[in-house]
Amino acid sequence: MEFNNIAYKEVDPIKAQKLIRDFPKIIIIDVSQGRTYDNEHIFKAISAPIENGSLDKKMEDWDKNEKYLVYAHTKELSVQAAKKMSNAGFSGVFRLKGEFKSWADADFSTEE
Repeated sequence: MEFNNIAYKEVDPIKAQKLIRDFPKIIIIDVSQGRTYDNEHIFKAISAPIENGSLDKKMEDWDKNEKYLVYAHTKELSVQAAKKMSNAGFSGVFRLKGEFKSWADADFSTEE
């Protein structure tokens, strides 16, 4: 029998906003493809597409003890990225529930 040990936390947009306020050094990561990121993303988010290996490359330089907020425009990509980071030993990984749409629907800051 296999158990799914999720080592990351899922947060809704309101809790994500609080994380950003409480931890100004949190790194916000959009793991969507570059075109999607270029169209619109969370304010101050960096682009690290999971599908082209960019996330893997950037993870090599990141501090595993910092806080990270991961999201995408599809659930599959953000879950995959959050799991990848947690499995690599990152201890402060948070995944935005509802993806980018939930953030935009809450009227929180975005940029193009």
